[in-house]
Amino acid sequence: MVSLLLFVGAVGAWMGSYTWEFEVWRETTPDYQGIKISLGEMEVELGQTTGHFASTRPDPAEWHWGTRLPRGFARELARDFAGSHAPVAGFFVGRASGNMFSYTVIVFPMPFVVTLLALLPLGDLIRYRRRRRRLRRAKSGCCTHCGYDLRATPDQCPECGRVQVAPAKIEEPV
Repeated sequence: MVSLLLFVGAVGAWMGSYTWEFEVWRETTPDYQGIKISLGEMEVELGQTTGHFASTRPDPAEWHWGTRLPRGFARELARDFAGSHAPVAGFFVGRASGNMFSYTVIVFPMPFVVTLLALLPLGDLIRYRRRRRRLRRAKSGCCTHCGYDLRATPDQCPECGRVQVAPAKIEEPV
């Protein structure tokens, strides 16, 4: 169920990213983690303050979120990673360092993220259908593996050779 909610949320964020730029970030001294979704792309940013600006005592983590009009990441990537390679098929990985900071940026196209998240509920659906099929076959007196009629030989399937399990021991799908 959680995998389906993640998938639906990712599709909603993808569609909404053409109207709004969504941003979630967490700041602690000296670390920063953030995720932005804008114009069909997702940017993951991991940063750290360095040098004398870095505190020796970390602050408690606070999560923040915000929205704004979508800008896309191309302009920011060109500015922050001048001389670096251009994004390939919407994917980009870059690392920048300065006197006060260092950070890494990873950009994914949202269709890639949505496709990955679609595999999880698809796997759940396949497992659910297989359990239902095994239970239905066992209740009707057929082999749970191949579906062969077992009225003549209820202990072992003559077709595939599997030893049969009593229908009561096959768990009901949830």
